[in-house]
Amino acid sequence: MTKKQINKALNSLTNSIINDIIEKIDDLEISDDEKESIKDVVKSYNKTKTRSPPKIPLEKQCKELCKNGNKCTVPKCYNGICWAHMSKSEREEYRLIKEAKIQTK
Repeated sequence: MTKKQINKALNSLTNSIINDIIEKIDDLEISDDEKESIKDVVKSYNKTKTRSPPKIPLEKQCKELCKNGNKCTVPKCYNGICWAHMSKSEREEYRLIKEAKIQTK
């Protein structure tokens, strides 16, 4: 089976389990408001995992401050600063260094 087929099968299995849970909630002897709130929670169950952004270690982050005063959390690339905080001359110097590295490989 391919990954796509496996994910499709897992999604259909998850949907059937959720539908079974909703049917069992209907059979419970509780108030309608409580049933609806429980159903909403079950229906809104997130079936897919959300991808969290990569964590950049402090020693690899830019050391400059942003315009709003917060510390820049972008990865540093040259002299401890990121591309956004470089001056034009630093950017040109960085480009030349990168080109030299690529040509030597």
